[in-house]
Amino acid sequence: MFGNKAYSTDDTIVATATPSGPAARAVIRLCGPRVRDCLLQIWRPADGAGGGETDWSASQSLAIDSLSAVVRPTRLPGWAKLDDCGRCIPCDLYYWPDSRSFTRSPLAEIHCLGSDPLVAALVQQSCQHGARLAGGGEFTLRAFLGGRIDLTQAEAVLGVIQAKSEREFDCALKQLAGGLSEPLHEIRHALLDILADVEAGLDFADEDITFLDDETLRRRLGEIYENAERLLAEIGNRQTVPLAGRVVLVGKPNAGKSSLFNALTGGQALESPQPGTTRDYLCAPLDLDGIQCELIDTAGVDFHDDGTLDGIPKNQKHLAKGIDNEAHATTTAQWEQASIQVFCLDVTADLSSDTLKMVESVRHSGGLVVLTKCDQLPESSAKPAGLTQVDAETSSHTGAGMETLRKTLRSRFEDGSAAGDGAVASTAIRCQENLQSVVNGLGEALNIADPSLHHELIAVEIRTAIDFLGQMVGAVYTEDMLDRIFSRFCIGK
Repeated sequence: MFGNKAYSTDDTIVATATPSGPAARAVIRLCGPRVRDCLLQIWRPADGAGGGETDWSASQSLAIDSLSAVVRPTRLPGWAKLDDCGRCIPCDLYYWPDSRSFTRSPLAEIHCLGSDPLVAALVQQSCQHGARLAGGGEFTLRAFLGGRIDLTQAEAVLGVIQAKSEREFDCALKQLAGGLSEPLHEIRHALLDILADVEAGLDFADEDITFLDDETLRRRLGEIYENAERLLAEIGNRQTVPLAGRVVLVGKPNAGKSSLFNALTGGQALESPQPGTTRDYLCAPLDLDGIQCELIDTAGVDFHDDGTLDGIPKNQKHLAKGIDNEAHATTTAQWEQASIQVFCLDVTADLSSDTLKMVESVRHSGGLVVLTKCDQLPESSAKPAGLTQVDAETSSHTGAGMETLRKTLRSRFEDGSAAGDGAVASTAIRCQENLQSVVNGLGEALNIADPSLHHELIAVEIRTAIDFLGQMVGAVYTEDMLDRIFSRFCIGK
């Protein structure tokens, strides 16, 4: 993710923390051991605006050091240098020393006018004076590596950013506040305590010392087992609809959306060769081998010349009143709220320029393009011209391509590229299997403890459970695991 500098906190990074485009304010964020040195080169306090370079150096140091002494971040007005010619713009500086920052290393934010050229110039100046561009999620990664948050809380940061409803937002905030990490840490620490006593008893087996009597061992293991089972059930509930996400089917009238909907869900959506049969949206749960989501079938739409949704079939323009307008609004709303957008394209239909633009638009936004009615295309026929790549070629009649489509959808939810309930639901997906292994291991330890109390075997099961818990909270991790999680973040977070 970050090249050879992956997971290193020894360098200083910079990125824009706000979206591009005109705005009242933009935020440039810096983090790392050389933040103070970088600020001395690109920022000056407001009271030094009238002096020369030499006159400002002392006031710069005093101003930044005064921020280091306060408990809360304090706004300090000043000037930021845009180029080597000395041109400056007014800005506000916020500075956190390493002991009080989110990342546990020096952190600063420069707040200035939201103009892309100005922001780019400040980022470039920062890079010229010791910083490098940050990778996606690298600030949150540093907070994790610094011990400020664990992996479940890091995923919750993304959940807060991507939340599309109050429910998603509240769920992510609770997880960020430790709603999941605290019980996981409690279980892990309790197991570490038991393991210490069991292994001490093994080390001093020849001595007349009792570190943990048999009844207490069984009782404590039983309590931890019950807590782990309860937490596993709660994590399972986090994957229920709508938290896993929404898959929305869209396409022209009679594009095979309802047939695809029925083939995936076993539902009974009305199918007809007459365009415009579906005028409202249909919703059904879809199980993608353990990942639960919602599948939405929408009314057929036509497209404007720029590829945007029109919503009223061309052969019904004279009826474009009331229910058609309502269907258009409903389809547009569902499309905009989708975690994964699936554009259904009838393989037997001619491709117009507006359809190709829609395909391009879907691909640009990360959606899927799926061919339908492939059983109606002779084997000797080629795919429609203009389509160089599709995600699945399906036939609702024969079932061809359905497994490919299901695997593609599941992969999108697993790797977090499906926006929506992403972070919290992805935590559930990542943690559920590990926590199930913890429950199984503790159950095996209890089975061993009841009849024979083979403490060596009990210790093995406890160590394995502790390792699984460590993977969940990030006490034990691999670079591949971190890359999978933090690569889903945008730059500046």
